Formats: sequence, C-alpha cells, structure tokens
Amino acid sequence: MSVDDETSGWQLTESDPGVFSELLKSLGVSLIVDDLYSLDSDSLSALQPLRAFIFLFKWIPTSSDGTTQRGGTDDPDFAGFFAHQVVNNACATLAVLNALGNIPSLATGPQLAELLQFARSLDPQTRGLVITSSDWLRETEDAYHFVVYLPVMGALYELDGLKPHALRHGAFDESGEGWLKTAREAIEARINTYPVGALEFSLLALRDDPLPSLQSQLEHYQATGDSSSASEVFSKISNENAKRERWAFENSLRRHNHVGLVQALLLALAKGGKLLAAEEDARKAMKEPIMSVIALIAAGAMGAAVGRKLVEAGNTVLTNPEGRSDATRSRAAEAGMINASWADIVQKADILLSIVPPRDAVALAKRVLNEVTSRPTAEKRPLIFADCNAINVDTVKTIAGLFADAAVVFLDGCIIGGPPSGNYVPTFYASADPKDEPSLKQFEGIIGKSGIKARVLNGDGADIGDASALKMSYAGLSKGITGLFTTIILGTMPSREFETF
Repeated sequence: MSVDDETSGWQLTESDPGVFSELLKSLGVSLIVDDLYSLDSDSLSALQPLRAFIFLFKWIPTSSDGTTQRGGTDDPDFAGFFAHQVVNNACATLAVLNALGNIPSLATGPQLAELLQFARSLDPQTRGLVITSSDWLRETEDAYHFVVYLPVMGALYELDGLKPHALRHGAFDESGEGWLKTAREAIEARINTYPVGALEFSLLALRDDPLPSLQSQLEHYQATGDSSSASEVFSKISNENAKRERWAFENSLRRHNHVGLVQALLLALAKGGKLLAAEEDARKAMKEPIMSVIALIAAGAMGAAVGRKLVEAGNTVLTNPEGRSDATRSRAAEAGMINASWADIVQKADILLSIVPPRDAVALAKRVLNEVTSRPTAEKRPLIFADCNAINVDTVKTIAGLFADAAVVFLDGCIIGGPPSGNYVPTFYASADPKDEPSLKQFEGIIGKSGIKARVLNGDGADIGDASALKMSYAGLSKGITGLFTTIILGTMPSREFETF
C-alpha cells in the first residue's frame, strides 16, 4: 500500500521470515522473525521472548477515509517511535523500524542507531521521509499491507504507517500472558472484520535469536554430563541452523537474475515446437485455483510429512491439536500446519485427510460428523472427507454410513509407501460411491498438483472399500513376504552358523 503513485525505488517485500530475518541481520540487530501459525498460548510460549507481531493483511477500504473498524483509539500524544509511510512499497520496512524503535536498550548496527537517534526528534511524517530517503536502507504491496503490534510503556499499540497516529489498544496486565493476550484479542478482532473463510493474512513474530541461549544450554549440559538434555538441545540447534541455511538459499534465489535462464528455456521450447502448447497449458492453469485449504488430522510421522509437502505446494493446511501430544504439536508447527478449531476446519477446508492411528479412525469421523451436523443449514457446503488409514473394508463402510445423511462426501483412501522425504513421495489411492466421482477427481487434482502421486480407483464396479482392500492386500503381501524370507533364511542356516551369526 502507498499514499501516492510516485515511483519510489522500493521493492515489494515478501511476507517470509527469511527475508525479514536477513533484513534484521543487515541492520545489526540480534533478533529473528518466525512464522506464527496460531495465537494459542502453546504456540506463543514456544517463541518467547517475543518482542512484536508483524501482521500482513489484505487492505480493504470500508469508509470514505479508507479506514476499517479495527478497535483501539487514536493516540496523537504517543511518545514512542512512529513513522508514516510516504512512498510505495515501504510498509514492510516501516513496520520493522516502528517495532525496533520501541524496543528499549536494543543493540543495532551503527547506521541504524544513527538514523533512529536522528529521527526521534522529528514528527511521524518527516520520520517517514527521512527513513525512505535512506539509500542504504532501501538497498539492504499492491493491496497488501504490513502493520506492527507491540507493547510500549505499559500499553499495546498498533503502528500503521498509513495512519496519522499510533493506535492504542489499551493497557495490559503484566502477569500471566501480559501484552500477548491483548495483542491476540486485537489481531483476532481485526481478522473477524473480513468475510467468513478469508485466509489472506500472515502473522510474523519478532523475537530474540534463540541460538546464543541454546548454545549456552548445550555447553552447560555437556559440562554436567547430562547427555539426554544435551542431545535435545543439540537437536534444536541443528533445526535452527537448517532453517537459516534454507533462508539463505531462498534469499539467494530471490536476488538472482533468472532472465537468462527463462529466455533459454523459452527458446528451447520454441525450437522443439512445444512453446505454443506450453503457453496454452499455462493459460488454463492460471484460470484454476492455485491454493486449496486442506485439513489434516493428525501430525504423526506420516501426517506431518504429508502436511509439509502440501504446505510447500502452496496449500493452507489446517489441523486441530486437541488431545495431541507436545511432539505432535511440534511436528505440526514445523510442517507449517495451522492450528484451527473444528468449526473452522469443517467450514473452510476443501478436503479433510484422516491420517491417524487406525484405532482412532471411527472416533475422528464421529467428531467431524458432530461438528458438521451442528452447523446452521445456511453455512453448510459439502466437505470431502478422505479416510487414508490402514483399516479394513467393513470399518470403512461403517464410517461411510456415518456420513450418509450429512453434508459430507466420503472417500475411501489409502497411502502406499512411506512418508514423503526428499524427492520420494508415496501414492494416494482413493475410491468412492459412483455418484461422487466429481469429488474423487477433485481429490486427485488437489493432491496431484501438490507433488504427491494420486490415483483414483473408478470405472465399472468401483465403490467404497476398494482403496482399503488394496491397502490390506499390499500390507498382507509386504509383511507376508518379509515373514516368508525370514523363515527361509533361518531354515537354511545350520545351527552352529546361526549361533555364530
């Protein structure tokens, strides 16, 4: 967003933690930015200490002055640091600086320290001009806009460079969750002003870099001989380093000029007589929805790996942590899955994938059925429920019967193979009642476009139970062969050789 149409030289900033973290590093600030997929207490406590939230939202004017009803009160006497956005595309950098300028005793690089010190004596409009005129800062959003929420002098403030004043959301109680509770309420209220089902938001958490603290913990545990705790901390350090390596690689791709590569590929397609066909395919793809909302229950070894693959393909993946272990919650967060209520899941998801221990398959189906039937009739739209568990045909048909009179399309699914890893992906098979073949095709399209192999079992005689029968046959065959080979090996070994072995 911008307040004018002048060319500013500022580039659009992607809402990506790696981009923001590299910006902070270049400014000499020992903070990082992480994606935040939920505002629940567990998610927030895992990222402590938190300094601020950076909120990206779709800017929709709803009144003559372009403001929205978002709560809080204007504070023209705000004594903290607040700069206006005065040029195109600078809202992300303004959000970061409006946050950094209000964090007490923050160590920064010399250029930023000098800039902040100079700008503090200026009014918000002039601050914005000074900041966006800094060539070094520009070098180191159409309808999308960044704002920042953070605590300043005992109250929660929203700093939006397009607004004349800082917005005060009230004082907060220092006990308990402190400012995080007030921030959660303000952000959720902001989200609720948008149409039901809207997912055009992104929330980033500005927090202390955990690596120095983790390194100190590792040294302590190694010195005291606590190998178990040392191993746990070492794993966290490895995950953090892997994340930063991924950020560095992705940022290098963003900076690289790919024009030459694209030109060479287009020439190769033209010489091979395939350019026009590729263009037509691209036009068709542009008309189709790129991203789907998929619910995945739950984040076990298979579920988390599938969820990560779906997220990487651009889908929004919802999950519900109710009754799940800390390890499951952690896997879901690392995979990029978003915690959501059951009401949100059945209302927003295009497809729900049931990937749970077989003993939980029926219970999960009943939980979903209860939520679906409790919705007002006006809100009901068919939910595709794909049971992908290793259960027998009778159990599958029992689950299908539960949904017979509900606004749910049931698919009998199975997964052949192990969890996705690297270039390896398993194959999803699915079958359905013949009348539900369009939903079967939709399932195949969404899963297939996400980089996972998808095969539908249709045609004459195909029905619910086919995919589960395939899974049972595959499991029996693979486990039977293992047992047979083991028996053959043991049977052909002389006793003494077996003892030696």
